Amino acid sequence: MAMTQEERLLKLREQLLEVETAISAIQSGAQEYSIANRSLKRADLATLYAERSRLEQEIEALESGDGMFRRVYFEGR
Repeated sequence: MAMTQEERLLKLREQLLEVETAISAIQSGAQEYSIANRSLKRADLATLYAERSRLEQEIEALESGDGMFRRVYFEGR
């Protein structure tokens, strides 16, 4: 079943928050870390900045009604 516009906005805002959290973590020096025998590395900042920009644009488009789909009204023929 398709998401409503409100559900889509909520999901995009959650994703944006996750990206912002990752950016903050990297800027605080948490690019790489180890847990037990596993070493983990976060995405690079350029990738996160691009994703943040994409999410912000998509949110703006949905909020302003400039999304991919629009209502079109045809007056008489």
